[in-house]
Amino acid sequence: MSLKITAIIPTFNEERHIKEVIESVLFADEILIVDSFSTDKTLKIAKEYNVKIIQRNYEYSASQKNWAIPQATHEWILLVDADERVTPALKDEIKIVLKNEPKESAFWIYRENYFMGKRMKYSGLNTDKVIRLFKKDLCSYEDKHVHSEIITTGKVGFLKSKLTHDTYFTLDKHLEKKNRYAWWSAKDHIKKSNQIHLFHVIVKPIWRFLKHYLLQRGFLDGMPGLAYAYIESYGVFTRYVKIWLLKNGIDEEFENSKPKFLLYTSYSYGIPILRPLQTELLKRGFEVAWFIEHESCKQNLKEDETILNKSGVAHYKPSIIFVAANEVPHFFTGVKVQIFHGFNVSKRSDFKGHFRIRGLFDLYCTQGPSTSIPFKILEKKHKHFKVVETGWSKMDALFPILDNNNNKKPVILFASTFTKSLSIAHNSSVFAILEKLVKDKKYDWIFTMHPKMDQKIVAKFKKLATENSIPFVEEYDNLDHLKNADVLLTDTSSIITEFIIQQKPVITFNNRKPKPHLINITDANKIQEAIKTALNQPDNLMRHIKEFTELEHPYFDGKSSERVINASLNFFDSKEILNLKSKPVNWIRKYKISNRIT
Repeated sequence: MSLKITAIIPTFNEERHIKEVIESVLFADEILIVDSFSTDKTLKIAKEYNVKIIQRNYEYSASQKNWAIPQATHEWILLVDADERVTPALKDEIKIVLKNEPKESAFWIYRENYFMGKRMKYSGLNTDKVIRLFKKDLCSYEDKHVHSEIITTGKVGFLKSKLTHDTYFTLDKHLEKKNRYAWWSAKDHIKKSNQIHLFHVIVKPIWRFLKHYLLQRGFLDGMPGLAYAYIESYGVFTRYVKIWLLKNGIDEEFENSKPKFLLYTSYSYGIPILRPLQTELLKRGFEVAWFIEHESCKQNLKEDETILNKSGVAHYKPSIIFVAANEVPHFFTGVKVQIFHGFNVSKRSDFKGHFRIRGLFDLYCTQGPSTSIPFKILEKKHKHFKVVETGWSKMDALFPILDNNNNKKPVILFASTFTKSLSIAHNSSVFAILEKLVKDKKYDWIFTMHPKMDQKIVAKFKKLATENSIPFVEEYDNLDHLKNADVLLTDTSSIITEFIIQQKPVITFNNRKPKPHLINITDANKIQEAIKTALNQPDNLMRHIKEFTELEHPYFDGKSSERVINASLNFFDSKEILNLKSKPVNWIRKYKISNRIT
């Protein structure tokens, strides 16, 4: 009986390779994808296959692999990098070797290397070999940052068939990889190296070039052979320069230049939009700080959350800014990402409202097709920003959707926007009806108001709530009131979409643009009748609600924050901002922002 095997594939943004590498190891009894929080389509493609996915922040190759190996189900491990392929011949040989328990605990496998689209028959790559088939309990990787190999107390054999290895993508990517490896190599060699002299930065790089190009006959590999010899020489040079930097207390390791994030909002209502992003960023090991424009709203942050002032942001130098506000200071560094502080509820014209382009943002993360389509049109028109549909981070807390069938009485959530002409809370007839309904105690009630609501109105409703033991919600990062309620009674507030995407009915009062997914009334005396209709959930209404949510926010997995971060990191890493047109000057707006932000 053949021994079972787990294939391990470490990944980070490997959408170019993941399909082919998985298909090359489909003969394995288990495929384990060890992902470092990819931001491209790697995981989406991987999930098309029967694979197990685990994730961990990347430190260095040996650390990642040693963490993954014990999590394999089977005793024998075949570890394949994403840019490698198991050939049919190698697959057959592995099956033969593992048909019975071999005497060896690990096996060397030669690699057939490709560089710049050409098979490298010389340049020293013709003898390249790695240990990739091994027993997990007897083997582990040596703790080195780069070029770590398997160490084992058992016997090591050789396989005749080869792995194919295509290490090259683009010249820029290869040089970036070489620079990264130089830092790792410097970390490994710093204790072994004494003073760095001209011998290290002149003679050694030249020797490395001559070794690959002349002694190992790299010139027979043509232009790829010349490029490979030069890049290897460059790698030696940069390694010793980086060792010199480390010895002089200068640590420019690429890990220390990981993107830093700033969460920006004007008011407290932006906090629950940004907090899910913070949670996911911290989970991935990123540094996060806050900037809140209005001083009185800063008290809503927690003690362990870092808040910066204007000069603090300048010193912090964020790489990416997530913005839950209409504007962001142009003088803050970093990619500026519009997250939006609410859904589009058409309170104002498109030009003045949700689709207003202020020339401040580099990336718009839209909530669903209803906003993505108009913004894509604007993206094509203006060409100074990019649009990616991700879903809205604030909605992550709503999923999975609660089953409220156990409620003793139906729960009605009353919410109001702050604009007097649009606000249900400002209507005296509505308030009079509410007084009767809450005293009737046929329903349980929850009250909440927009943070910018007139404080006289707030006091009026708080008094009614206190007298009738009704919860009055003022917590900005808690969406339990949305989850616990069965029906929403409101006006034009953006809370409509936040509530309705749970597939729950909404009653609106004097909504400017009533739609089939809403129960809109214009007479306060019709409130009770509307509540009865909503609680019955008529089929036609629920069908319209489903159609509406598919357009507004078709994401019910609670992972919109992940998509926002992935889209932003993709934009940042690919340097797409360099391909955008220059933004409009907007001197007046920038002057006003500069005066406002202190």
